[in-house]
Amino acid sequence: MSFSLPLTQLRAYVSEGCLTWTMTTNGYKLYTWNLYLWCQRACVKLCILCADTESSMFFRREGVPCILLDGAKSSKQMSVSAFGSADFSRWNRVKLDLLAQIANAAKDAGILRSLYLDGDIVMKENPWPVLKTCFEATSATLLFQCDCSHDKEHTIEEPCSAACTGVIACNHMQEQDNIQWLYSFVQEEWSAAQQQDQPYIQKRLERPLAPRAAVLPRREFGNGMWQKSNQWKDGSWILLHYNYRVGDTKKGAMRADGHWQLHV
Repeated sequence: MSFSLPLTQLRAYVSEGCLTWTMTTNGYKLYTWNLYLWCQRACVKLCILCADTESSMFFRREGVPCILLDGAKSSKQMSVSAFGSADFSRWNRVKLDLLAQIANAAKDAGILRSLYLDGDIVMKENPWPVLKTCFEATSATLLFQCDCSHDKEHTIEEPCSAACTGVIACNHMQEQDNIQWLYSFVQEEWSAAQQQDQPYIQKRLERPLAPRAAVLPRREFGNGMWQKSNQWKDGSWILLHYNYRVGDTKKGAMRADGHWQLHV
C-alpha cells in the first residue's frame, strides 16, 4: 500500500516552524483522539495523518481536524493490531515511509523542527520549549525517547542504545541527507528487523551515515517502564508513553491513572 502526504494541507499545521504529528488508523483512533485532547489542553496543534478512510471519517464526524493520506483506502481494521502480526508490521512500514516523506518535505513545508508521537501517549505540558532547549544543548539532529527496560533516569548526554521510535524530535535545519537516509527502506534490513520500525531505525542509527542522535530526559519524557514504576507521579513529567502495555490494556492503565479523557 502506497501513501503520500498532501503537502498543502500539512503546511496548515506548522506553527513557528514546528510540526507535531501522529499517524492513525481505525483500530487506533480512540488512542489518537485521547492524545489529541491532551494536546489541546497543552496548547499543541496536533497533525493527525489518517492512513485509512474509516479513521478519517470518524474524526471528521467528531469535528477533529485531520489529513487523509493520498492513496488511503478502507483498512477494515476493527481493533489494535497484535504486536508482531502482519497488520502491525504493515502500519510500522507506513510510519517509516511517513517519517521519510516529512523529512523530504520539511523545507518546502516550512518545517524547521518536527515531533512525531505514537497514539498511546498523554501530554501534560507543551514539550516544545524543552525540546528547543535540548536541541540547543546538543549538536544532535534527532532526539529520541529512551526505551530502556530499567527505571534509571537518563540525561541528554548519556548514551542510550534503546531509542524509542514512538517519540522522535527532529531538527530539519541540518543533516537532511542523513535523515532521509535513516528512514530509507531496505528490504533485507527490514526483514532482519522483523518488519518493525524500532529495531530497524535503531540498527541504522549505529551506522556511519546516520545523523547524530541524543536521548530525551526520562523524567520529562517517560516511557512505559517509567509509567509502570509510577515515577511519573512526582509531577514533573511533560509526556508519558504507555508503550509497555499490550493491546487495549493500554486503555485500562490510562483509565486507572486518570489519563483517559474519553467516555468510551
